[in-house]
Amino acid sequence: TARAASSALADTLSSGSPLVAYESVLASSPLLTKCVTSGVGFAVADVVAQSLSGGFRDAKRTAANAAFGLVLYGPLSSAWYETLDAFIVPESPNGAAAVAAKTLLDQILWAPVLVTGLFAWDMACKGEPLFVARDEK
Repeated sequence: TARAASSALADTLSSGSPLVAYESVLASSPLLTKCVTSGVGFAVADVVAQSLSGGFRDAKRTAANAAFGLVLYGPLSSAWYETLDAFIVPESPNGAAAVAAKTLLDQILWAPVLVTGLFAWDMACKGEPLFVARDEK
């Protein structure tokens, strides 16, 4: 829960190590921590992308990207990677065969879903139609 994560964070911040604090919060509230981390990561990535392409100017876009990371990418990717770990060479999850198989499945199955979902989210946040009729001439 959020309260457990907050308590764990407060307890470990006194240690002075951000990594120790993060690992403690991750252990006490793994899904919430992954979701928040994803949201922050998507927001930072968007700010960097905007800065590199002429300067930060679209806070709504950044908020939409942060929300995508928090609400969709965080929980869905957590479930996806836990599923891969459970079913793909679980006795040696970090071995070469497992890593190769997980990477292949990730690129073939998860990446297309993620990219399509991100574009759909972006269009929905901009109020654009997800499906556009095309005139056949």
